[in-house]
Amino acid sequence: MGNLIRKIGQIKILRNKLEARGHISHNQDKCTYCSLCEKKCPVDAISVSTQDKNWNIDNSVCIRCKTCVLNCPTKALDLKPNM
Repeated sequence: MGNLIRKIGQIKILRNKLEARGHISHNQDKCTYCSLCEKKCPVDAISVSTQDKNWNIDNSVCIRCKTCVLNCPTKALDLKPNM
């Protein structure tokens, strides 16, 4: 049980560090909803609906690795600092 509590504590610390990096922002005017960000996300935090022109990110899953930002062909994504 003590080992589990330690692991949970480590996960909380890691989550706080990741969230401190900021958040992914999405510019709807630049986005073509190609879903490349969704395909490249290593933790499946992004969902894109090309039909509905909808983009969503699960910030509780996102690890702020910027893979989506770096692979977006229209530069519609950015990692913004938290304010």
